[in-house]
Amino acid sequence: LIILISVVLLAVLISKEDDEVGMVEDLLVQESVEHAQQEAKPKADARKQEPVFPQVIDEAPLEPTCQEILAASPFYRADSLQVVIKEKELRQEGKSELADRLQAISCVPQGVWVSGRDPAWEVSRAKHIVEKAKQQGKIPLFVIYDGPEHSKATWRHVGTGKAYEEWMGIFASALGASSAWIVFEPDALLLAPAYSEEDRAMRLEELKNGVRILKEQNPLARVYIDAGHHQWKGAAFVVSLLRQAGIELADGFALN
Repeated sequence: LIILISVVLLAVLISKEDDEVGMVEDLLVQESVEHAQQEAKPKADARKQEPVFPQVIDEAPLEPTCQEILAASPFYRADSLQVVIKEKELRQEGKSELADRLQAISCVPQGVWVSGRDPAWEVSRAKHIVEKAKQQGKIPLFVIYDGPEHSKATWRHVGTGKAYEEWMGIFASALGASSAWIVFEPDALLLAPAYSEEDRAMRLEELKNGVRILKEQNPLARVYIDAGHHQWKGAAFVVSLLRQAGIELADGFALN
């Protein structure tokens, strides 16, 4: 009987020990799972917080076509420009590659340069350009350049004094009521300081009268006195010249 009781007690103790071991193993497994979950959670959160950037496509931007350039510009591109004529010639000669390169320049509207050397021809061309620009809803752009001399107040393409004023009146009449933009006499303003005092005063007066005539006959036109030169004299000096040349009558000044 004693032996039987001892065996039963031993069996109970072993069963209890097994239960405790099982509980401990369950706890260890649960802790291991919870630890793994805690370890994984920050990484998941970090992945969620990483910024998402758009995919970068390494491709060159498309160049705008000639038609797109012309459509985007408010200015009229004249077919009589030398660069436009040269591009057409290259295409006719079968030199398409060279023509395509030149198109980067020819498709951009540019000012049409005019002078008093042949007033009748200039008037005819200006009227044609104004009309074509009007048909396209564009602004005609002109550059009046009469070739100022470097050492004295004379022009290479027109006379001085009254002759110059008459030429301005003739060209102004060709513009009609158009809203043309005019870059006025490049080089003339910045060459004036090299003249004698008398010649300088005469040149500045001519410029002032030219601006006045253009604006009086063409109120819708915009006139910009050119103040650019490779021998830049400084802003304060140029402002003084602009005032003497009638900047208050013009719409502004231009640089090239």
